[in-house]
Amino acid sequence: MSACAFLPAAEATSPSVRRLSTTRSMKRRDSVRAVRDVLRYELLHQGDHASRSAGALPSESELALDHATSRNVIRLALLALQQEGIVERVQGAGTFGLTAKARQNQSRLAGLATGLGSRGHLVAHEPQLVELRPAPTAVAAALDLLAGEEVLVVERKGSFDGTPYCLSTRYLPGRLAPRLLALDLTTPDWYAAIEAAAGMPVSGARLLTEATLADDLLAPELGVTVGSPVMLLQRTVFTVDDRPVELSFTRVRGDLYEIETWLERH
Repeated sequence: MSACAFLPAAEATSPSVRRLSTTRSMKRRDSVRAVRDVLRYELLHQGDHASRSAGALPSESELALDHATSRNVIRLALLALQQEGIVERVQGAGTFGLTAKARQNQSRLAGLATGLGSRGHLVAHEPQLVELRPAPTAVAAALDLLAGEEVLVVERKGSFDGTPYCLSTRYLPGRLAPRLLALDLTTPDWYAAIEAAAGMPVSGARLLTEATLADDLLAPELGVTVGSPVMLLQRTVFTVDDRPVELSFTRVRGDLYEIETWLERH
């Protein structure tokens, strides 16, 4: 039944009533969005519900009481989270959290595996391609090389707790190849490997992050469907002498990855 079905015909068609009905509908959508966001935060980022990610969430009645709203709003918010793949609703059993995300702190330059491994997650990287080839013009410019000068190309696929989550393609000056190829290319601390090959510390990187979609080249590698959300991380890495030593493109599954950083006001 529509919001105006119980009103007299004259009132149901009046502009003021139509505006009131629209406002009520918008208010309910606002409430659902607000509850969805807080539940998502609790599930993925806080210890309360997140600590019970393998168990059932509180009942709809308990959640409605906690959020000072109706069970219908809670039901719609959980449906939105189910569509996102964060929860699973099992009839007669309850609602269960599904998704753990790989969180990377972007306040400092470090491989994702470094931070996650210290928190008990299993992160692995396997080389898919390692070869020397002439540098395309854009790559040569980014690495301060001459066009056509040799670069080492390393493609690695990463897994997070056994699930493929990223594919990276890295271009490095060919002069680093002898030392770098003597190292373990499955290393979780990739930037330590670059420092060892360059013979000096890495000072930092320029990072560009954007949202994109998985195409038919990427989707099979990451185990997702074409059109699934992906984060693209483009990095140019520099050593302490301000020389660029890597240009990389890393595509990460959007459903398994999130970025954390600290932003200064001044």
